[in-house]
Amino acid sequence: MTAAATGWDVMGRRVVVTGASSGLGLVMARALADAGARVALTGRDLRRVRAALATLSGGRGDALALAMDVRDRASITRAVAEIDAAWGGLDVLVNNAGIGMRTVNPVFLSEPQPFWQVSEEGFTAVIDTNLTGYFRVAAAAFSVNGRFGGVAKNLVQDIMRLAVNCLHDKEQHPESQRFGVLLFVA
Repeated sequence: MTAAATGWDVMGRRVVVTGASSGLGLVMARALADAGARVALTGRDLRRVRAALATLSGGRGDALALAMDVRDRASITRAVAEIDAAWGGLDVLVNNAGIGMRTVNPVFLSEPQPFWQVSEEGFTAVIDTNLTGYFRVAAAAFSVNGRFGGVAKNLVQDIMRLAVNCLHDKEQHPESQRFGVLLFVA
């Protein structure tokens, strides 16, 4: 991820990536670290986040592994405070954490079920993670230094555009999440 490719330079930027223990979050964390950003990888399972951190190539940037559950405000507050203590603030938020339809139906791909058969608990878990979690993390991150403005908006929109154009795995990035996030950041 070069300044020429993205239109902005991430060298030395303090970045938090939610849901960075695997998948797209880990790929983005690697690219940011390789480009010289200081990257905080976060996820619910600290063991998995630490394992993900160990796979970074030792790029030019500094990196942290932190436990953060986007459904839990106290967890978010702790992680953001740790980032602030380590780096004195935050420049960029990559709000990536999310869960898919396998949460409500483990055999979603082979045996899809109508929406009215999805449990309310399953639906709530998806919304609480994929939409409300974005709000919680953005609010906590913004409270650190109040300087996100267009950077968070543009980064999230660029990532969503990438997901729409390049990924065909709707299980990981359901349309409702994309739509909700774009409405939230617009």
